[in-house]
Amino acid sequence: MSVIRLIMSENGNTASGHIPSASISAVMWAIAKGAKGTDELWTSVDAVDPGLKEHFLTNLDNSPLLEGYDDGLLVISWDHRCIESFQAYQPLRHIGQVIPHNGKFLEKDKDPLEYNISSTWSIIDHHFEESRH
Repeated sequence: MSVIRLIMSENGNTASGHIPSASISAVMWAIAKGAKGTDELWTSVDAVDPGLKEHFLTNLDNSPLLEGYDDGLLVISWDHRCIESFQAYQPLRHIGQVIPHNGKFLEKDKDPLEYNISSTWSIIDHHFEESRH
């Protein structure tokens, strides 16, 4: 399973952990649904990927680093309404889809859910290429 480091910054506090790269769309969907902070994000995410919060919490980083991990880095600043993505393969857009996940598997028999993140959010894509020395 490919993973990415997710860092969320809110009111001077930072949480950092790893999530499956395929779950980025669930995070984006939750932001589009109006999540205004980390707690609201996890409440919304639960509707489309009920195991994601637990996965994140069991894969926390002790000290958040602004460095990519495996597939890259996703940084969410709630205070600045900004999402920065450092990935090689998956550029982020304001509009997209999420395929529901039941906590173990994608529910491919269900229709994807559309999302449209408000234009009050900035999304910045940076190319990420991890050094493999």
